[in-house]
Amino acid sequence: MRVPSIYADHHAMAVRRVLSALPGVNEVGVSSAFKWVRLTYDATQVDLARIEEALRAAGYDPAEEETVATIPATKGDPAWPSLGLRVTQTNILDLQMSGEFRKY
Repeated sequence: MRVPSIYADHHAMAVRRVLSALPGVNEVGVSSAFKWVRLTYDATQVDLARIEEALRAAGYDPAEEETVATIPATKGDPAWPSLGLRVTQTNILDLQMSGEFRKY
C-alpha cells in the first residue's frame, strides 16, 4: 500500500515498529524511497482496516497511487530557447590522462 508521508528512514522504522506490534502481522517491508508498505499478516487475527487505522494513528495516512502528469515528448522546456546553444569542447590533455592512456 502507498503511504506518501514516509519520506525518510526514520519514518520507515516508525511504521515498521507500529505494524510489527500488531498481533497477526508477520513480516513488514517499508520503503522510504518508493513510499510503500508491504506486509504479510494472518487475516484471522488482524484485518486491513485495523492495519490502516494503526498507520493513521501513528501519523502515516495510507493513500491512493499518486499520478504525475506527463509532458508530451514534442513539447520542450519553455526556457530552452532563452538559454541558447551550449557547446563544450574536451581538452586533449584530459583525454590523454584518461582510460588506457594513463601512464603513472
